[in-house]
Amino acid sequence: MYAETQSSTQKTWLLLAGLLALAAIVRFASIGVPSLWGDELYSVSFSRIPMELLWGDWMVRETNPPLFYSILKGWTALFGEQDIALRVLSIIAGLAAIGGIFLFVRALHSTQAALLAVALAAASSLQVAYSLEVRGYIFGALFASLTLLALVKLVDVWKSEDASLRRQATWLALYAASAAAAFHTHTTFVILPVLANVAMALIFVWRTRRVLVVALAWITANALLLLLCLWWGLMTVQRLRDGADPINWIPEPTVKDVVAIMSHIVATRSFEFANILFGMVFGALMLWGAWKLPLERRIIVGVIGIGAPLLLVLVSFAQPVFLERTVFWLQFIYLGCIAVGLVSLPWNRWRKPAMAAAVLVLAADMVTWELTAYREPWREVTRLLREQGTQRDAVLLYTPDAGVNLDHYCRLDGCGAAKWIALDEPTSNTVLPEYFRGELVPRERMGDHVESFDRVFVVRRRREDPASALAGHARLDQPNLLGAADDDRVTLSIWKPE
Repeated sequence: MYAETQSSTQKTWLLLAGLLALAAIVRFASIGVPSLWGDELYSVSFSRIPMELLWGDWMVRETNPPLFYSILKGWTALFGEQDIALRVLSIIAGLAAIGGIFLFVRALHSTQAALLAVALAAASSLQVAYSLEVRGYIFGALFASLTLLALVKLVDVWKSEDASLRRQATWLALYAASAAAAFHTHTTFVILPVLANVAMALIFVWRTRRVLVVALAWITANALLLLLCLWWGLMTVQRLRDGADPINWIPEPTVKDVVAIMSHIVATRSFEFANILFGMVFGALMLWGAWKLPLERRIIVGVIGIGAPLLLVLVSFAQPVFLERTVFWLQFIYLGCIAVGLVSLPWNRWRKPAMAAAVLVLAADMVTWELTAYREPWREVTRLLREQGTQRDAVLLYTPDAGVNLDHYCRLDGCGAAKWIALDEPTSNTVLPEYFRGELVPRERMGDHVESFDRVFVVRRRREDPASALAGHARLDQPNLLGAADDDRVTLSIWKPE
C-alpha cells in the first residue's frame, strides 16, 4: 500500500514538472518579440525610484502599491533592464502561480483536478500574457492563490477534532502574509480579505463547532493583516480624497463589457463572437464543478468567485476599476472549478476527450491571441527617432511621463539627437514629471517654441494626442511612420512648422 502511494506521488510530481516545463517553453517562445507597452514602461520607470520614496509619502501620486516595483528594482540590480531579463521575472512568477493553482485545487478537490487545472492554466492566453508582462498582476494571482489555499486548509483544521492554535498557525500566517502581499501588489485586492471574512464567517457559524480559540485566532490574523495593510490603505484614502487622476481614464463598465471580460476570464478571448459561446460552455462546467465540491469549499469559491467581480462592478459606479487585469486573478478559481467539473462528468467515456478538448480550445485561443494581438511598438518608435531625428528636430510627447518611460529604450539603444518637449498641462495624468529629461512647454507657448525646429516628431498613444497644440503653427507632413493610423494605437507623425 505504501509503495503504491509513493509511486502515485512520484508520478504526480513528474506530471506537474512536465506541465510546468511545457508552460515555460510556451512563455519563453515569445519572450523577446514585442517591445514593452506603456504600463510596462511605467514599471521600469518606477523601479528606478529610490526605495525610500517608493515606501514613503511620495507614492501618494501613484495608484499601484510599491511591492512589485520594489521586487523589480532588486531584479534589475542583479540582471539589468534588457526586455528579456525583465520578462524572465514575470515568467518565474507565472510558473509559481501555476504551482499555486495546483496546491489550491488539490486542496479543493483532488490531485487529478489539480493537474488538469495546471494544464488549463499552462494553455491559457491570459496566463501566458500576464506571465510575459512586466507588471504586478501575475504576482497578485500568485499571492491570491496562496490566500485561498490557506482558507481551504484552515477550514479542514476547523472541522477536525484538533483545532488547536498550533495546527492553525501555519495557515493563519500564510493567509495574512499572502493577502497583505496581494494588496501591496494591487489596491483592488482589498476585496480579497473582505470576501474571505464573509466566507469564513458563514462556515464558522453553520459548518463548525464554533470553538473560541478558532474565532480568536482568526480575528488575530485579520488584525495582523490590517496592520500590514494600514499604510497603503491610508495612502489610498488620501489619494482618493485628493482626486484619483491616474485612473480616471477607466470607463464605467457596461453590461456588455462585464459579460465580455468575464467570458475572457472563464474561457477564451480571441474568437470574437465565439468567446461568449465558449464562455457559456466553460461556465457550465465551472458551475457543475463548484456544485460537486463539499459545501464548505463551495462557499469559499462561491463567495469570492462571484463576490469579487460583483463588488468591483459596484465600486466602478463611483470610481471605475473593473478591467480584465483587475479580475484576472479570479481565473485560478474558475479554472479550478472547471477542472473539477471535467473530472466529475457523469459519463466516464467522455471525461478524457472533454479534458483534452478544453485544453486544446484554450491552446488554440492562446496561439490565435499571440498571432493577432496588437502590441505597442515603443522599441520601433525609439529606433525611428534615433535614425531620423537631428539636432534641428523636436520630439513632442503627450505627457512628460511618456518621455520618462521611453528612457528605457533610450538607455539601451539611444534615441537620437532631437530635443524632447512635452505638453505642460495641469489636466494630464502625470506622476513622474521631475524625471523628464526634456522641456515642459505650455500649450499657449507651443507655436513660438516649435518655430525654431525643422521638424516635429509627434508621439501619440491612443487618444492622448499632443498634435492639437500645433494647430495653426505647423502642418502635417507624414501621418504615421509606423504604418496605418488608428485611434487605439501608437502613432509617430512628422509635422513641419509653417
